[in-house]
Amino acid sequence: NCSSRVEWLDCKWKTPMNLVPCHLYKDDEQKKCDFGDFQIRHHELNGNLHVCSLMGTVDPNLQMEGNFNCDLSSMPDEQNANEYYYDQQYFNLNLVRPPRVQLSYAGRSREKEMFEADTLELTCTAENAFPSPNITWYLNSQPIQFSDDSFSITSTDGPRLRGEE
Repeated sequence: NCSSRVEWLDCKWKTPMNLVPCHLYKDDEQKKCDFGDFQIRHHELNGNLHVCSLMGTVDPNLQMEGNFNCDLSSMPDEQNANEYYYDQQYFNLNLVRPPRVQLSYAGRSREKEMFEADTLELTCTAENAFPSPNITWYLNSQPIQFSDDSFSITSTDGPRLRGEE
């Protein structure tokens, strides 16, 4: 949302994925934008706050991360009909991607019978996540303490996504 206590004449939303702003005049209630399923809408709150909203579904296939900009142009000034006021409001969108987690080990079943001296290697992968996930290992619903010699993490390597450097 961007808003003003002064009644605005038009509202323009610029996003990282569109070259032409999504534009709405004061008298229009709602309009579809030219990107995704986004719409721009005009409404008032408490009779004194004039709001211009941009609504839609965040599509991870579109380049939606980055700065969103809302430009509001006021109605003409009552004293001088050629004078308009402008306001800009910004916000930055960072997409959060939940990881695809996979646990694997040598063997196909979900259970493994082991003897006291046996070694088991488990691999947990968390792919396509932003920001990078923290992986915590549990045994019998309790976090594993890696300070003793019973357990060790052999690798924490993996690809990094943009922004994690």
